[in-house]
Amino acid sequence: MEERFKFRAVLKTDKFNIIMPVYQIDGSGYQLNSDLAKEIFEKKYPDNCYYDDFLEELEKQDNFQQYWDEAELLIMSGFKNLMQCIGLKDKNGDLIYGNDLLVDEDGYHYSVMFCQDTFGYEIKLYKDVKLYKKGEIAISFESQIKICKIIGNTHTEKGE
Repeated sequence: MEERFKFRAVLKTDKFNIIMPVYQIDGSGYQLNSDLAKEIFEKKYPDNCYYDDFLEELEKQDNFQQYWDEAELLIMSGFKNLMQCIGLKDKNGDLIYGNDLLVDEDGYHYSVMFCQDTFGYEIKLYKDVKLYKKGEIAISFESQIKICKIIGNTHTEKGE
């Protein structure tokens, strides 16, 4: 269950977004490794996109606190766009996080959402309305996840 204490964050601007592991969380926000952010950005956007432009756009956001080059940190205030691992893996063995998009063997799409009522995670139908109404809770959470694979995240809207 140690995985339940893993977090990742989405860094998002009008043009670009990346999802990356969180380095540290404290009472006021979270910290990210800026070198890793640059590496992830350049891998995702290899042509005609510049990390410095992305960083400049991030700095304009209200939750951006500080870029500390000497310590290789991006420091974000608050907990906007922070996602926690739910402690389960998809059928490929990949850890699942809140807001992940999943697809099962029958092609149904699900989103992993935190439920305030139960203080736990649920999967809900995301795009398909074949048998259920969109948003209806899927039956048998853990058995359903075992036949699903991650295809994206609601923050990045890949999901195809």
